[in-house]
Amino acid sequence: MGCKNTKTFSYLQKKHYLCTCIYKTLRFTRNTIHIYILIHMNSDKLCFVPFGGSANRMRASASAVNLARQCAVQLDVVWFREWAMEARLSDLFQPFEAQGITMRDASWWEYYVFDRPRKKNLWLPMLPQRMMFKRSMSEQESTARALEGYDFNEWVLQGGASILPSCMKFGNFADYGSLLREIFHPVKAVTDEVGRFRENFSAHTIGAHIRRTDSVASIKHSPTEVFISTFDREIDMHNDTCIFLATDDEPTRTELQERYGSRIITSSRPATRKSAEGVRDGLVDMYTLAATQCIYGSVGSSFSVMAAEIGGVELIMCKSEANP
Repeated sequence: MGCKNTKTFSYLQKKHYLCTCIYKTLRFTRNTIHIYILIHMNSDKLCFVPFGGSANRMRASASAVNLARQCAVQLDVVWFREWAMEARLSDLFQPFEAQGITMRDASWWEYYVFDRPRKKNLWLPMLPQRMMFKRSMSEQESTARALEGYDFNEWVLQGGASILPSCMKFGNFADYGSLLREIFHPVKAVTDEVGRFRENFSAHTIGAHIRRTDSVASIKHSPTEVFISTFDREIDMHNDTCIFLATDDEPTRTELQERYGSRIITSSRPATRKSAEGVRDGLVDMYTLAATQCIYGSVGSSFSVMAAEIGGVELIMCKSEANP
């Protein structure tokens, strides 16, 4: 009987000890998280979430780097994969290293903490963001403010941690093109492909970006006929003209290849944003356009603008006189 009581007592002791350990561990974890949140919230740090396609993310991230340097705050740029960007940052660019600045791919758990709160993720990141940051903006608010020339410097300089999603260019730059070239260095697979395209350049190679698919502004204001008349004029002036063509529309690509033959330099793969390879092909197009002598672009496309800024070359928007 005494032996049985001893065993029972020993079992209860062990159970009590285990429960005490679990309780203390949970309390320590809670306190640690609370301290982390307090420290994080009060640190002068900007968490930046770029979204959209490659060009939109590049211009927004460059704006964030410029903002962080002007305000002397730490910057963490977190790159999320989504329907508009089926590629990781590391699939496209070499690591960017600078004092107080990190640019990285998101971890799986950060989709529930730092990603943009929206219907797709049931707005789950909203709660941790309210706990961890003194200030935050929705993507709609940040876009509207960027368009109206809002002073994000003043917003960040209020102190403490901030989180900002954006697909826009914002702020004042000393040299926007140089900053882009400092930050973004494509991976070897991209630069090798750009090099192969450049081997076919003539002494007078122009670039053309003809945007179609979901870009209503480009379809309306930059029809193919305007590009054709532009190319014809270039060929009349320079008999050795070659045209590097970047387009997301296969019928347009075929039409121009049939019209201009070997003068057209273009990818043999259809344009797509639904795979990492497709996004990387788009980046090849961007950096090859940047290597031409001038770029004829589509109205309403940030892709044309980004290519011109990277290359430091002239950008001419092809506009229809019928739809100015």
